[in-house]
Amino acid sequence: MDIEEAVKIADELVYQQTGDRLNGLQVALLRGALADCTYEEIKATEIEARNYQTSYLARDVAPKLWGMLGEVLQNAGIIEPGEKVGKKNIWQQLGRSQTLASLTQPNPTPPLSESQSQRKTFPSTNFYTTADPSINSLPLPGKSETWDKVCDVPPLNLRQDWESAPDISRFYDRQEPLTRLQHWIVVEKCRLVAILGLGGIGKTALSVRLAQQMQTQFDFLVWRSLRYAPSLADLLADLRCFFYPQQYRENPASITHSMTQLMEVLRQRRCLLIFDSVEAILQSNTLVGSYRPGYENYGELMRRVGEEPHQSCLLITSCEKPSEIGLMEGKRQPVRSFLLKDLETPAARSLLQEQGLFPAAKLDKLIQLYRGNPLALKIVSGTILQLFAGNVTEFLKQNTVFVGKLQKVLDAQFERLTPLEIEIMVQLAIATTALSLPDLKTAFADAVRTSSLMEALESLAGRSLVENHRENAQPRFSLQPVIRKYVLNRFSPQ
Repeated sequence: MDIEEAVKIADELVYQQTGDRLNGLQVALLRGALADCTYEEIKATEIEARNYQTSYLARDVAPKLWGMLGEVLQNAGIIEPGEKVGKKNIWQQLGRSQTLASLTQPNPTPPLSESQSQRKTFPSTNFYTTADPSINSLPLPGKSETWDKVCDVPPLNLRQDWESAPDISRFYDRQEPLTRLQHWIVVEKCRLVAILGLGGIGKTALSVRLAQQMQTQFDFLVWRSLRYAPSLADLLADLRCFFYPQQYRENPASITHSMTQLMEVLRQRRCLLIFDSVEAILQSNTLVGSYRPGYENYGELMRRVGEEPHQSCLLITSCEKPSEIGLMEGKRQPVRSFLLKDLETPAARSLLQEQGLFPAAKLDKLIQLYRGNPLALKIVSGTILQLFAGNVTEFLKQNTVFVGKLQKVLDAQFERLTPLEIEIMVQLAIATTALSLPDLKTAFADAVRTSSLMEALESLAGRSLVENHRENAQPRFSLQPVIRKYVLNRFSPQ
């Protein structure tokens, strides 16, 4: 028995008991363990593991995999009850039974029937599921073929891969955004949609809940985080692994070819792709929307997704609006952006009450102070519980806006600003009222060109850092209280 045979045995055992196959990341970890590689070596050599931190592989994915395999091997009578499965002994355990050889014979395992719907499942380790197991063996196209041939398979209900999407069992009401976004994607068939907003406002949670609500409208669903800035080549290879898990090692010769193949899938099947934390691939210290060096090809992918006809949707979340979104979006266009703002007051009240804060009559003032930002409210709730025993009245008596641990979130966002953007933020923070564009020109003593001020203000709006409203028909700009306090603490002269 060699490594590939051992992987096949494990995959077949899992399939027989659950109806699901091992996904690409699980196969990579198993192969690496069988080869006696460290997790660092697995991350370096297996393409499916490259986008993950070693600690995440070792402390999260691997223990879940070993736990699942342990239960599968025990159910198959291969290991004794209570016997542990791990990286060091998996080879011995897979090779233990003489009957395992029959699993490698070419007799296909039939799909589970409806009467077998009570099968054992492993929700923490099944990163993707499929209603049609035959999709796992789609033929891989040759270099001169397009994906229309491999997409010519019987319809399936749904195949999905949620990767590291967070648990949102505690999701606070966002009905209006959910309704509008679902209408754009399902009814209007928008091809590219961006959920934008300040850090901590709840973009990721909203994207997960939205995808959950829409999942039956799609043949394929893939959720990916860009937090650790994977290259587009690695991301496309990962998607290829998802669509063709049995042939994931073959890769196209170029990024352009990979994009063309992906576009072919988006045309042939109804797919929902979610890219979370897109700001990680955007450039700092320049106006909003530009890409980091080496990541410019993401812009080309978004342009193609937004412009070329297909039946799928790419949904992104970001603190900043990529330039392609701004150029292509419109009310009658298949590209849209949605600025996610504060929680509605009833939902924010529920959040605070669950944290144990009181009295109820003072919660609305706290919500207004932190503009209904869920992360900010959770952070300040912890402070109020620890220092004021949960009494909001006593906290409000301090007459201050507490930034606390939210500073780390804002630090990351402010590190991305240009010097002029920072200067504008300081002027808005020290002003006692909202400022207009002429007010800002006066504050800078006409030392900055009007066009430069306009560009910087537009960039700050694209980062969700300024509030724009009208007074006497004139646009004015201001900051949320918590951002104003942060700016004064960090940038204002003492």
